[in-house]
Amino acid sequence: MHDGPGRGRTAIEGVILLLTLTALIWIGLRVRTETWTRTEIIRYVPDMENGWNWGSRAAQDGFFTLYDRVADESPPTDYGLDYMPARLAVMTLWAKKELAADPKETEWLDDYEFNRPLLQFNTFCEALTAAGLFALALDWSRRDRRPTLLGHDRPLYGAGLATIVFALVWLNPASLISAHGRPTWDVWVLPFYVWSVFAAGRGAWLTAGCIVGLGVMFKGQLLIVAPFMILWPMMRFRVGAVLRFVIGVAFSAGSVASPWLVGSSAGPIAFCIAIALLPVVIWASLKRWPVLGRSLPGRWLQWAVPLAAAIAIAACIPFFGGSLNWLRIGLIYGAKKFAGLQVGDANSLAGLLEASFRWKATDRVDAIQWIYPGATISDLLIAIYGMAIIAAAWATSRYERRGDRRFLLAVAVPWIVYFAVFPKMHERYLLWGGIVACAGLAVSWGTAGLALLFCLISTCMSLWQMTWAIRAPTAADGLTLEDVRMIRKVLMPIYPGMAWAVLMATAAWLWMTLAVAGGPKSTPVADEQLMPPN
Repeated sequence: MHDGPGRGRTAIEGVILLLTLTALIWIGLRVRTETWTRTEIIRYVPDMENGWNWGSRAAQDGFFTLYDRVADESPPTDYGLDYMPARLAVMTLWAKKELAADPKETEWLDDYEFNRPLLQFNTFCEALTAAGLFALALDWSRRDRRPTLLGHDRPLYGAGLATIVFALVWLNPASLISAHGRPTWDVWVLPFYVWSVFAAGRGAWLTAGCIVGLGVMFKGQLLIVAPFMILWPMMRFRVGAVLRFVIGVAFSAGSVASPWLVGSSAGPIAFCIAIALLPVVIWASLKRWPVLGRSLPGRWLQWAVPLAAAIAIAACIPFFGGSLNWLRIGLIYGAKKFAGLQVGDANSLAGLLEASFRWKATDRVDAIQWIYPGATISDLLIAIYGMAIIAAAWATSRYERRGDRRFLLAVAVPWIVYFAVFPKMHERYLLWGGIVACAGLAVSWGTAGLALLFCLISTCMSLWQMTWAIRAPTAADGLTLEDVRMIRKVLMPIYPGMAWAVLMATAAWLWMTLAVAGGPKSTPVADEQLMPPN
């Protein structure tokens, strides 16, 4: 009887949160359409045109034969196409839809209805990312028994913080500009990473691997953080988790690539089916044994069947001549085609070294030749990233074991440090670290402020690049030429000096992540200890 008012209050709070989420979703959908309309004058169209050109060619000439055609027609240094299979599939489906409506359409159109399917897919990926970070923030707020930043230890206050995280991600200007103003396909990366982390945090490592493997077939940059996902369980010697993750990646990526690796002939298909079903046959046979059968669990089939399928698909390369052109063109060519330390005025360490100190990607670093003969500045930057990944994996493992919500800080480190130090860096890629860092709101206001700083810098870099491609506007309510000139005037001083802000913010994030990771697991550390001393 005494719990009645408490239950009523909880129900009211739940309804308010639900209505808030509904309103946020509606506002986000409206803002995305407005972003496309109002940024017409500075829209960067080459990415959209490139997507249409390759999608329409695949739709007309054959999706499954395009990689082999490109490999035959072009030298390895100039394929032009750098799309992984799933990314090419999205472009092909988009082109097929438009060509079905107008078979004579040959060129990309700067029209919202024409590009609606692709923009809606961007929105779908943004929604998945926001939902994933909401789930992560809610999950770790509940695992950590300390009061939340809202000052109360009530279950719905964790949901309230998660809702704010959702709002920061869903209405994030960096994401809006990237997906609907420029637009690019960078928002395709994050839902796969976020949900793989969520699955791994729940112990579903095979599922996490499958998610990452699928994501890699959309955007190869997801491979950058794959070592982190392996090192995280290794820090506690969970070899089984590592194996399940690797099996998931191999099975998922191999399944997507199977049309090229296996082909359409009956022989390779039958071979793959037979090998994939072999663990089931072995298990069924052993179950007939009186003693062994009763004690033989079927859970091992959950990873044995995907492992057998992945091995069978890989075996088709030497045995049946499976094609690797999709890998050479979609991943390897894309990773090698840019020669500089940075691309697009990236405010990172690589950009700073190139713009201010005139370093080149191939310049040797004499100080470390005794460690790695022939080491270049690119090698050194990659090594720095590798050390940061190891530290992040250690911290993630520690926080996971404690049930500490600082876990959310550790899983953002790979993307933040990736932009800050990695060579061949595009200015757009800070988006990934900034978005994942938004979950830091569930930890402290300081980490939330750093996340917003990352997102603000990402937005500024994207706008700076977009203002170099001024086009004739057709919408009366969009940006004007005077607006663009003002934006350029404001943003002109940021490169490369803003790199110092990125590096300092990255160092602060690392300090907040690592400083308390080695503390006693039984003693919660006060939030104030996350902030560096004055």
